[in-house]
Amino acid sequence: MKRLLLTIALLPIGCICLHLGAQTQIVGHRGYHTTGDSYENTISALRNCQKLGIYAMEFDVNMTSDDSLVVFHGPMILKTGMNIQQTKFKKVRSVTLPDGEQIPTLREFLKVAKESSMQVICEIKTHYTKERDEFVTSRICALADELGMGKQLEFTSFSEWVCDYLAANRPGAEIIYISSNVNAMGAAEARKRGYTGISYDLKVFQTRPELFSEARNEGIKTTFWTPDNASLVWWGIEHKPDFISSNHPDRAKALLDAYNAFNEKVTK
Repeated sequence: MKRLLLTIALLPIGCICLHLGAQTQIVGHRGYHTTGDSYENTISALRNCQKLGIYAMEFDVNMTSDDSLVVFHGPMILKTGMNIQQTKFKKVRSVTLPDGEQIPTLREFLKVAKESSMQVICEIKTHYTKERDEFVTSRICALADELGMGKQLEFTSFSEWVCDYLAANRPGAEIIYISSNVNAMGAAEARKRGYTGISYDLKVFQTRPELFSEARNEGIKTTFWTPDNASLVWWGIEHKPDFISSNHPDRAKALLDAYNAFNEKVTK
């Protein structure tokens, strides 16, 4: 690794670089929050991603018991004993996160997201019943339309029902199915259902690396999550997923930039 970085540093200034084509991009998993002054799924984690200059931030959305959309992984809120989906918004809002911020509403979050062109990837959490899932998903879509998010907002969920609902009601949207199950659906099934991508835990892809080529053949995208050390990020890069989602997007970006620079065709 040290030799690779030294080689990059010694590349001639002013060289003309011819890129090899479409390349893997980095996503901040719940934002860029491993900075010492931020927390996951917060406005500061979003702004950190925007400053970092990566493809997107992935974030989680839950609905409170009185129908407010909030950005938080959940469903349990830290050590409060509160389940965010069974708690009223006022009480949820009273919680102070470890970095001093409050749990943001989805509206607050998306307004800040619109300040840059960076993509934001909304993970819709499951909510006990299909009826509740449908209501939550429809409310998220309505807010996205109200704010004019257009193609900037992408959708993802562990719930096949939520993804199926989006495929039927959100034509043209990016719909990404998530799973950590090594027996998760293949790329052909995902495409058949109308999804545009699969986002699988690193153990799934390491067990079934053929999923990368299968997805390319089917014309859908792959997201590899969440590699949080150099060897795992490097393994992902070498298998050329469309996206790598990491809790350390700065480090993942540095490795990816190094890999791309090393593989460029360079002429003076």
